[in-house]
Amino acid sequence: MHDLIIIGAGPAGLSMAAEARSAGIAADKLLILEKGEAHSWSIRKFYPETKLVEANYKGKPAVCSGVLCIPDMSKDDTLTYLDQAIEEHQLVVHYKEGVNAITRREDGSFEIRTNKATYESKVCVIAIGILGKPNKPDYKIPVKILTGNNIEGLSEDEGRPRLSFADDSHPNITFDHVVYALGGTTPENFLREVGIEFEGKMPKVTQGYETSIPALYLIGDLTPESGSIILAFNTAHEAIQDICESHLGCSVDDLPTNSSRE
Repeated sequence: MHDLIIIGAGPAGLSMAAEARSAGIAADKLLILEKGEAHSWSIRKFYPETKLVEANYKGKPAVCSGVLCIPDMSKDDTLTYLDQAIEEHQLVVHYKEGVNAITRREDGSFEIRTNKATYESKVCVIAIGILGKPNKPDYKIPVKILTGNNIEGLSEDEGRPRLSFADDSHPNITFDHVVYALGGTTPENFLREVGIEFEGKMPKVTQGYETSIPALYLIGDLTPESGSIILAFNTAHEAIQDICESHLGCSVDDLPTNSSRE
């Protein structure tokens, strides 16, 4: 029986685990399950190499309240920082292990079934973000997908859209149609299947990010405070305080905190 299982090894999930370790939860009582082959999949796949991973959100100062904190960093430096957090806090991460179902049992604990095993935990935290790692079909898709690019502009070429790029990753190209997929959406179906109540399109959570299911929490992009890595870190800090006080009896009095970064 684990004390805490975290679903998702992005910045929110890793900071949740770091907060739990700092609160005294033993490494062998803590587990992170990650569908992808590495942590921080969205950063690895969607951030261009030359783009800074920004700590602030829409111009607001990045005020850190928890264990982890970053300034504006390059993509590589951000991933290295999270690598070091895994090592420093002795975090156990199971990669390539997607969660299929979460069931709350009569005794209040959770049964978490993956594509590889079944686990038991007193508390479960979902930190899968809004993008996630998509399931790839077995068949070929006859559509041109441009990955790893940095679009600079969109113009018209005899009534057809023409894309220009800020670097040499792709030549300027004219298409019949262009589809912009600029963001993600809450994984509503999965959360509803678990039994989490919604308010409109967003899952219902308390101030400490506990859902309508006791001891089941949502952090990071699944909360109204989403938008940046610092905000993801901070939701984990708030969640661990509620988890310790309400469910695990761990100590949050001596949790280290970081100062503001701008």
